[in-house]
Amino acid sequence: MNEKWRDRGNLIKASLVITIIMSILSMSVMIAYATQKTIIVNDDETAKETVATTAGAVNWSIDTKNLSDKKAEVLKVFVPSDATSSTVVVSTRYDRKTVSVMIKDTRESYFLSDPPRGNYSHVKTATGAFDGKDTTITLELDDVCVCDYEFRGHTLELKFIPVSDIKRPIVMLDPGHGGAQSGTRVGDIAEKNITLSLAKKVRELSEGKNFTVLLTREDDEALTTEERIRSINAVDSDFFVGIHMSTDVDDVKKFGMSASYNSLYYHNGLENAEFADMILKSAAISACNKALGINEAGDEEAVLKVLDMPAAYLYAGFLSNADEARLLADSRYLTKIAEGIVDALETAVRNYGQ
Repeated sequence: MNEKWRDRGNLIKASLVITIIMSILSMSVMIAYATQKTIIVNDDETAKETVATTAGAVNWSIDTKNLSDKKAEVLKVFVPSDATSSTVVVSTRYDRKTVSVMIKDTRESYFLSDPPRGNYSHVKTATGAFDGKDTTITLELDDVCVCDYEFRGHTLELKFIPVSDIKRPIVMLDPGHGGAQSGTRVGDIAEKNITLSLAKKVRELSEGKNFTVLLTREDDEALTTEERIRSINAVDSDFFVGIHMSTDVDDVKKFGMSASYNSLYYHNGLENAEFADMILKSAAISACNKALGINEAGDEEAVLKVLDMPAAYLYAGFLSNADEARLLADSRYLTKIAEGIVDALETAVRNYGQ
């Protein structure tokens, strides 16, 4: 009897060992399959996306050849029905010749079965990535292009226009800081957010004017000094305005706006000092604030010191002043500053634009 139970125990142990080995092998096969798979993206199976999965992230390349329709006027990116302008971020990087579309809080499979379709003109490669929360499509372009985009229902329509085709003067705005470089921070008020909001308001208010406004950054990303300079030069800008805030820890009551300029360059008769003064006074008057004056650029204003075009830094207020910080966090106040900047740019372009 004991031998019979001993044999049965050995058989059970052997079965367990075999089961464990088979489970490990099965898991290995599943992992291998998951890390490299092909997803069919249309009915006739002519277009496919290769997907790589690593630690919860998914990356794929889009078959632009089979998804492209040159007769289409735009490239259509399909977005969730509940997507808004705050959950969909379109960002153009002129120094890298790329356009990215980030859709926040998506599922892993989003875009795999319904990728962007339409006119892929000027697009060299298209890739996608899911980081476990957000989905980003990155379009590498064959030229420096402006990306016009518009929401139509559940579709984001993109159109790429080479900068060389733009006939109006180009004004490049550079919102200071970004990413881990928050600039001055007072409570939950961060300089990087105010500069970006103000730049976007200037661009919005400039629609239909006699110039085109572009931004060095359009979302919360950090740019090096070299990347900012490359972006400005890549689009052959005619005018430049960098946007920053001031701080003075020794005098927290100090308030008002100021501007900086580079005395080494001028363009078509418009000296940088005059351009900086024009931007400063117009912004201060529009916002009913105090203009503290203009200063020659220092070593820390490296971007400003190498540009051979009418260029200025506008310091739109003191975040070290609690009252002014609250004003700068108010969208209505930023609109007033933006209106002043646009008025000054109109004057500059009308009198000195090419």
